[in-house]
Amino acid sequence: MLELFRRKKVIQVPRFSGKVGLTDLNDYRRVDFGPMLARGDDDRVIFTREKNGLRYDFAFARKPKAKRLFVLFSGAASRKKLDPPVFQRWKWADRFPGHVLYVSDPALYEHEKLGLAWYIGVGNEDALPFIAETVSELAAFLKIKSKRIVYYGSSGGGFASLRMLDFMPDATSVAINPQVTLAKYNQGLVNPYLKVCHNADSNTFDFVANSDRFDLLAHPKTTDYRIVLVQNLMDKSHYSKHYSPYCRMLGMTPDKPGRKGRARTILFSHDRGHLQAETSDVFTQIMRAV
Repeated sequence: MLELFRRKKVIQVPRFSGKVGLTDLNDYRRVDFGPMLARGDDDRVIFTREKNGLRYDFAFARKPKAKRLFVLFSGAASRKKLDPPVFQRWKWADRFPGHVLYVSDPALYEHEKLGLAWYIGVGNEDALPFIAETVSELAAFLKIKSKRIVYYGSSGGGFASLRMLDFMPDATSVAINPQVTLAKYNQGLVNPYLKVCHNADSNTFDFVANSDRFDLLAHPKTTDYRIVLVQNLMDKSHYSKHYSPYCRMLGMTPDKPGRKGRARTILFSHDRGHLQAETSDVFTQIMRAV
């Protein structure tokens, strides 16, 4: 696989992100979480964990002798089409050079119409620390060091990927067209989450007091962190309100791709704007970077 990268071969990926939900998962075996995940022969298995009233669903694709673990977060899900658990990039597992762990957002169970929750959690219960704990335990089963763990997501999933560095600073974060500061994001999408999970709206919710969970700039990062930040230039709102401030926090120039320390930025242009995450060429660049 690495030889392919040296020859700069483009890894073909499906045009769309391939989200799947409950009705698509009937044929996959459900297992208990434990060391046997490192020895299973299934193409993919699903396991569920619970903590403090939240249900966490994961799907795991094991690859023999793999030396990396990719953890995939999902962006917004259409609840008219999908019921949780929801996993994104379902058809991409064989394209990642390592084991793949899919993570569904536990807050989707809170309301039948809620499709986006950024893995922030419900009320005072933050979802990401327990997800980090699960990833750490799985990595130990697989004998993979934290520096070989790669968090990966776009949009709301990119927000979660970047925030995971608060809990696993040795890992790598790949974020494509991510939100960064939710107070600056489309309140038509933020308000449903606030209403369901915090009994508030954007006018009454205290974003400042909760900045640890709602603003990625609250815990500043430097280029000592392994970050791959990817942005579609034609997604102008995310470029100006989210990508650019994050770049400036890192001390990097937003308007051109670059590398500084352990951080890298990748820019591309596609007329589908925010709806277009990574293209095949961009995916190849990301894999080369990690």
